Amino acid sequence: KKQHNCFNGIVMELQGILERIDVKKIEPQKYNSLLHKIIEVIPGTGEDMEIVKVVRNGYLLNGKVLRPADVVVKTGKK
Repeated sequence: KKQHNCFNGIVMELQGILERIDVKKIEPQKYNSLLHKIIEVIPGTGEDMEIVKVVRNGYLLNGKVLRPADVVVKTGKK
């Protein structure tokens, strides 16, 4: 339990440092080739190119892509 609390404290401190230097996590949204890298496409229905899973978070630094988010999207028909 104590190790878990220490780990959480370290993670929160690192997140604070990243926020202060304007590193932001790319939030899941509609697929954008500038922000996301497709690593898998699965068949589905509904919205085409809908992000169904973020495999690895992406980050922006001062509004520029530091690393795109690795995502799984679905193809489908309305």
